[in-house]
Amino acid sequence: MLPQLYKMANYTQCAENPSNYYCSAQARLIIPSTNLNTINLIKNFSLDKTKFDREFIYRTQCIPKEFIQDDSELYYYASNLVNQEMEFFQLSAKVEDVTCNKIGLEINTFDIICLVVVVFYNILLMFATYKEKSYEKEKGLKYAISRLSLFHTWKLRSKPPNTTDFKNLINMNGTRVFGMLIIILLHIGVASNTSFISDPEVYEKVLNTIWCSTSFGLIYLSIKMGAIKINGIKASLLGCLIRPIFSLGCALGVYGMSHNLGGPIKNLMESKVFIILSNCVYCVYLIHMPTMLLINRFSMEPINFDYWKVIQDYIVSVILSFLIGIYFTLAIEEPGNMIQKKILPQITKWEKISKTE
Repeated sequence: MLPQLYKMANYTQCAENPSNYYCSAQARLIIPSTNLNTINLIKNFSLDKTKFDREFIYRTQCIPKEFIQDDSELYYYASNLVNQEMEFFQLSAKVEDVTCNKIGLEINTFDIICLVVVVFYNILLMFATYKEKSYEKEKGLKYAISRLSLFHTWKLRSKPPNTTDFKNLINMNGTRVFGMLIIILLHIGVASNTSFISDPEVYEKVLNTIWCSTSFGLIYLSIKMGAIKINGIKASLLGCLIRPIFSLGCALGVYGMSHNLGGPIKNLMESKVFIILSNCVYCVYLIHMPTMLLINRFSMEPINFDYWKVIQDYIVSVILSFLIGIYFTLAIEEPGNMIQKKILPQITKWEKISKTE
């Protein structure tokens, strides 16, 4: 029998003394050489990539302030707390990494400056949105402020380009959004691993099911081929095939839709909603991981990741990522594009072609 993979100290009791620190510790199990069953069990876990490595355990601990000042004392105290628990399993452990946060909120000068800048810029955006109609007729600073209006940036971002390339590859908008949805789903596993999990065995099954159900066709084949462990010339040949097979699966879909194949799938990929969302995918990609990490960041007890919990986290992550991503697109990316176009000379595709000829 192995100790729990994750275990959390009571945060509420720890917070009764504001000078305490709430720490996350990673400890490596030390197993007696005579305990062959446990050694083989942990070895089997470490060889299976779909399982957690049970050689390590993770704990949150309430550590008094006097042990925080010196690293050697901190690690010694943290190891003692873990080893008190390990006595029941006739094992020992050595803490290899500890990250501590003070119970009381600490705000430094840099935090204050960042907060002031964020608040001021958002107030400016709200003011520009409110004054857009009256200021857009003015000149100078007032006109520049009106360009920051969320209504104005929305019009610029939601207007599809009237070019031949865009019309031929309009289905790429849906492909980008669909790809973003898959990325968020696959990153659920990465984000979940930053939380303490109450039932790792159930979580492992959920993660495997999601992986299999979201991988299909040539894309799924390339992923499975990438997991094969081989050496030498076989590895070189297989490595050359994985990326082309993955790309071929995506390219065939895009090529077919550009030639009016696909039926309802093509109509969905070229819909107005997907065109608008596609224009915001860059910011959604940047923001989706922090959003997913924050969903379970402040839980005070290990989280039970069953199928419903994963689906719930996925739905919340998609909604929040796209909402925040759209706002960042309108508030930061689009104003940045306008500044870039004012500063740098703009050369169209056809001008480039004429110059090369």
